[in-house]
This record gives sequence, C-alpha cells and structure tokens, in this order.
Amino acid sequence: MDSDAWKIIHIPDKPSFSPEHQPTVKVYASVIKPKFANTIVRHLCKIAPLEDLRHVKRVRKKILPDHGEPQLTVILCVAPERYD
Repeated sequence: MDSDAWKIIHIPDKPSFSPEHQPTVKVYASVIKPKFANTIVRHLCKIAPLEDLRHVKRVRKKILPDHGEPQLTVILCVAPERYD
C-alpha cells in the first residue's frame, strides 16, 4: 500500500440503524392546498421549526389516483411525547 495514500474511516455521529429499525417521531400533519404551501411553510419555519429534524422534508406531494390532482401534506409540528 502506498504510504502517501489516505485511509478513509467512517465515524458516524450516532449509531446507524437498519432501514427497518429507524427511530421515529410523532408529528402533527395536515393536508393543504398547493397554492398556500409556500406561505404556510414560511410561517411554520418561523413559529414551529423542526430543529432536530433538519433532514426531514416538511411537505410531501401525492397525486390522487381518482382525480389526478396533487395533494400536499405538511408537517405542522412535533407532537408532545405525553398527553396529560
């Protein structure tokens, strides 16, 4: 092996999980009209940022099979861990 070669070692921040055992977080979500998506997401980022979920897409687009129309679902906020 070349003495000048770099050896790459992966050091994860947290232990890795298999796709079947990924940790999950409960959230509140709502279906919104596409024309309001930009405004809603901008306001949500200010009032309820997803600080620990930066890798998560806040909006999900789905095409409805019956109508062929797009449906947007937006994550509003993280749900509390306990309901008292």
